[in-house]
Parts: sequence; C-alpha cells; structure tokens
Amino acid sequence: MLRAVRRRAIDLATGSAALRRVAGPAYDAVVAVELGAVRALDRCSRRAPAAPDVTVLVKTFERPYACARLLASIRRHLPGLDVVVVDDSRQPRRWSGARTVVLPYDVGASAGRNEGLKHIATEFFLLLDDDEIVYGGTRLARALAFMRARPDVDIYGGQVLLLPLFERTVTAVDRDCFGGPPRTVGGLPVYDRPAQFYLARTRSVAAVGWEPRLKTAEHTEFFWRARGRLTAVYDERFRVLHAKTPFDVEYMDKRTDVAKYLELLQDLMQ
Repeated sequence: MLRAVRRRAIDLATGSAALRRVAGPAYDAVVAVELGAVRALDRCSRRAPAAPDVTVLVKTFERPYACARLLASIRRHLPGLDVVVVDDSRQPRRWSGARTVVLPYDVGASAGRNEGLKHIATEFFLLLDDDEIVYGGTRLARALAFMRARPDVDIYGGQVLLLPLFERTVTAVDRDCFGGPPRTVGGLPVYDRPAQFYLARTRSVAAVGWEPRLKTAEHTEFFWRARGRLTAVYDERFRVLHAKTPFDVEYMDKRTDVAKYLELLQDLMQ
C-alpha cells in the first residue's frame, strides 16, 4: 500500500510545476537519507577482490549527477575494475577513472550499449544503468565465481531495489514472461527477462546485440531475441540500488516519449 501511495504521489507531483518545486527536493532528501544509511552499514562490508576479466558498462544520457554517483559507488565497492561509460548527452563528459565513449546526441540506449561492447575486451561485463548505485549487496565475487564455473550460462541477473523504500523490482513474472516451463541451472532459476543489472559474457551478448532503432523499450526485445540463444539465471542475493530521477523534467520528457518505440517493439515481437 505504501509503495502504491508513493508511486501515485510521484505521478501527481511530476504533473504539476508547483508541486515539483516542493516534491523534488523532498524526494531527493529521502533518497539521500537512505543512501547515507546504506553507506553507514557498508562500512563493515568488504570490497570486491580484483577481477581483471570484468569490465563495467554504463550507458548515460543527460544525467551527469546520477552517473557521478554511480561511478563513486563503483570506486568504493568495486575498485580496480575497468569502466566504460558511453555518453550521448548534448554536452558529454569525460569521466575520471573511466574510459569514456562519446557518441552523437541521443543515439539511444541500444546503439550506445552496442558501441560500448566494442570497447570491452574482457570475458565478462557488468551492465549498470547510470541511475543505479553499487553497494555492499552487489556481491560481484559470488556472481563471477558462478559464471567462471558454468560456461553454459551467459547472463547472471540480480535484484534491483528501487529507492525510496527498497522495493524489489524483479518478480516471478520475469521468470517465464515469454512462456515455457520453469527451469533451473546450477541451483538458480532461469529467467526469460532479468533486470538491466547483470554480469554477462561479452561475446554472447554482443552476438545478439540490442536493436539500434529502439532508443528505449529495448530490454524486452533483446531478451525476446535471446530466447534459445542465451541462458540467463537470477540470484536474489546479487543486488544493486536504483534511484530514479522522476523530477528531472528535461530527462523525463525524453524518457517518457516512448509511443513510437512501443509500437516498433510490438512489430518486432510479432
């Protein structure tokens, strides 16, 4: 009930300029408090060991503040990992501590990720959105050990906790959303569509690729085409935090302009 109220409140506030001026700072303050509590608890957690066979892939667009937050969390919890940031913002940045791939303005998530994979030579990559945050629950070592031991698995997906309130966004419906009997591999459930947070084999994902015509709504289409080609498992213990930006008006105008992409998605999945 509380989560439904939160979502409704955000919908109402983002529809009114006057409410945005009040609700935006309040929303940011609540998320900041939660992140502060997480960082305090994380002081007891161990940093991930070196992983020379993993590169982090981040696609960012018009949210430098979010990308900076993500990169800071990577430095805290996954130090030493190579990071590739693909930026198609109007004024792209060169990110310290990362290899930055600058693309023309607004080429979209699909084209950006496809290009990013071309700059990754490691066997595995960790996919992160720019508004996600790595923390103590992002147990990369466990995921990596599983993938090294199971060459028959291509993608190791995890849980995405939405702030505020730490809402689980990966649910059972994602397990068999395309139909078929439930399966397990190595003790983990096989998912048709894990979240946009996963450790994956670079060559396997590059062989499928993202549909470049889809600037958004690309996630479902990717896994639709990956059926029978890639095996994706899900581990609830592998987690990342997700702090959306519903009060960033310019970004949300782009992000919510999805009608033509949803129409194309339907055509592609016929």
